[in-house]
Amino acid sequence: MNSVVEHLAMLLRKMPGVGFKRAREMAEYMLKESPTYRKELIEAIEALDNVKLCTECFYYAEPGKDLCHICSDESRDKSVICVVEDTESVDRIEETGAYRGLYHVLWGIVDMKRGKMPDSEKIEKLMERLARDEVKEVILAMSATTEGEITADYIAEEIRDRGIDVRITTLARGISVGTEITFASPETLARAIEGRVEVDDDKGY
Repeated sequence: MNSVVEHLAMLLRKMPGVGFKRAREMAEYMLKESPTYRKELIEAIEALDNVKLCTECFYYAEPGKDLCHICSDESRDKSVICVVEDTESVDRIEETGAYRGLYHVLWGIVDMKRGKMPDSEKIEKLMERLARDEVKEVILAMSATTEGEITADYIAEEIRDRGIDVRITTLARGISVGTEITFASPETLARAIEGRVEVDDDKGY
């Protein structure tokens, strides 16, 4: 393989769910595309440097502001924080119209294959937010996967260990085991949010 294409494929392999074969296919696809396409792609990637995350929840901040449109919306219920693994989960839940609280984006969950835990900065900020007097409930809206459940259990233990007095709930199991939040239908997600259940202190998540 050409060294340039090989290097690009190596970088693409770092993306979630992209193996060697798929990375090579993507690299070669870009090679066959027009210079105009590659230029637009390069510009789009470089523009990522200008994307800022909300200083409260780590969703995308409004242009020129520190907060996202959700955190800055005074009509949102600030007593509830829904913890999700990625920004797409926020978008999917917002589509349901069933939730009017705030969010907290972890930008990842426990990765058992790579031995990675959620970003400590995101966890610490979450604990800081949950300790505020106005917060009464945290919803652990992780995907119904082994990694999602381990992540939710980890966060629940952190909350209890720090003595933070909030109600800890999780989505009702309208979402099938093994299903990621982003693949659930809006109707299923809405039922899971509305039927959320409290996490048992003894049994955990």
